[in-house]
Amino acid sequence: EEEEEEEEEEEEEEEEEEEEVKELHPRVSCDICKGAVYGTRYKCTVCPNYDLCERCKAKGRHDAEHAMTAIKSPKDRCHRGFFCDVCESFIYGIRYKCLKCNNYDLCWECKGKGHHSEHKMKAFEAP
Repeated sequence: EEEEEEEEEEEEEEEEEEEEVKELHPRVSCDICKGAVYGTRYKCTVCPNYDLCERCKAKGRHDAEHAMTAIKSPKDRCHRGFFCDVCESFIYGIRYKCLKCNNYDLCWECKGKGHHSEHKMKAFEAP
């Protein structure tokens, strides 16, 4: 009887999880489990291009001394309509626009790696 109650509780929890639709962060995968990132995306502010899904973040699977930015929706802090011309990902946080080239933008990670350093860039904060 006790086992049946536990099974029913587990089924109810699974149904609740299925009802909660979490938004997909396109072109982002978790650097621990390699899965797609749904719900809150955790972006390391120290490591370049390092993201965690909710489950891996909850398990504490990254350096505890590194600050993580929680991005609840792909629309949060995103420069809509702009993609990094190096890594082709959405641009979050600071967007760097080349002052010489037409329509050339970089994310902070690619800018930090020295891409397109031959031209001056203008920094735009996230909307």
